[in-house]
Amino acid sequence: MLESAAFTSFDEFAFRRRFVEPETGEVPHHFVGRIKPLTVAAAASLADEAAARCDESSAFTVSFRSDDSPGLVNERLRELPLAQDTPIIVWWNRSTAVMTEWGVFASHWDDFCYPAADNVCIWPLAGGWTLCYRHYEVLQFRSHPRAI
Repeated sequence: MLESAAFTSFDEFAFRRRFVEPETGEVPHHFVGRIKPLTVAAAASLADEAAARCDESSAFTVSFRSDDSPGLVNERLRELPLAQDTPIIVWWNRSTAVMTEWGVFASHWDDFCYPAADNVCIWPLAGGWTLCYRHYEVLQFRSHPRAI
């Protein structure tokens, strides 16, 4: 588990605008307290792990396009053998990462993953799997028996 010092305010989160209501600037109830931004230092400390997990030469067992209909992508994410309440890291770059739950990510993946802009690495705090979002609109999943 991450220490409380690893987190920062949602107002300081670089991608805050992705998760607020455009009309009000407020965080919707389904995100309140469920997306916890990491400090720049905490995100930077995860860079090597994220790079290793999403190395494109790795053997991924499931791959699918994210430019299919959102409902189809949501269905494919729900088919992965992952518990909804699993705490996960969503890592974009050396300065931007959050902790959330798999169910939040799976239901709102398109707020986390922007085509042509993002390469995102997603993994559980405990457990052996990785999901990588590629900016060219591909999601790749693999299980692995040990932490990387």
